[in-house]
Amino acid sequence: MYTQNSTTEATGIQQNFIGDFKIGSMRNRVVFGLDFLSLVSRADNSPYNRFDSVSSVNVNDPRYYELNREAADASLGKLSTGFTRNKQTQYTYSAYVSDVLNITDKFLAMASVRVDYFDSKGTLDFIANKRSGDYTQLAVSPKFGLVYQVVKDKVSVFANYMNGFKNVAPVTQPLPELNGDFNPQQANQYEGGVKLNVLKNRLNFTLSYYDLKVNNLSLPATYVKEGVTYNYNVQEGTQRSRGIEADLNTSPVDGLNIVFGYGYNNSKLVKANAFTVGRRPVSAGPEHWPTSGRATLSKTGC
Repeated sequence: MYTQNSTTEATGIQQNFIGDFKIGSMRNRVVFGLDFLSLVSRADNSPYNRFDSVSSVNVNDPRYYELNREAADASLGKLSTGFTRNKQTQYTYSAYVSDVLNITDKFLAMASVRVDYFDSKGTLDFIANKRSGDYTQLAVSPKFGLVYQVVKDKVSVFANYMNGFKNVAPVTQPLPELNGDFNPQQANQYEGGVKLNVLKNRLNFTLSYYDLKVNNLSLPATYVKEGVTYNYNVQEGTQRSRGIEADLNTSPVDGLNIVFGYGYNNSKLVKANAFTVGRRPVSAGPEHWPTSGRATLSKTGC
């Protein structure tokens, strides 16, 4: 048994500036923003403590009733070490700008970029009165997109590029010559597809293909020095996912709505340890999955 008392305080401040103007005949819709996020987590936890052993077969074992709050507090009160009392503080400063440009009334382009500065103050251990694990990281994330309306407001083809990132904390390596400072994980995705909105908005359909690659994954490795083998971490892993997504939303008659979706995701580790290369990572989820599938009937009136 053990006790936990943890709290997290999040403070977010965001300011967006929006513009809609023309340069010549081309319409620009611009968003410029600043974002600040503060996360402060506090923990006051006891260590694990063995209270008693009871029968898992005999449900009438009377000692089950000896496990109560008073007895638990008395048992944990005998402990003098192993407690966790700390505070973790993280700040994220972000700036971003995006512009949707009407090159023509049927051809649109979008470009955006986001810059994030991640500042982790680490963990302050109140018991040892020591701070550890502080680090900073900077990441830049661009996005681009094109949409062409083959039939205005009815049939469109699109293509886009998107980048995402995840901050990675430094790790403690077994030897000083092994670098433990990591870069953010980077995900780059290319996507293209078609969208339909026909039959007076009664049929909406989207079909897209994507190719996603994630770099800078952490991998276990070994290092031999003076005949001793050390285990450490390197940031050399790559995961690739390719697939399609289809979504259908139709209302063939008034009161009947049909929604259906399907996704296929072929995900593999293309750069990893020898025993995992070419295998599907656990984080990829299922290979085939319905995004939705339902039909509903609605009736209105008195």
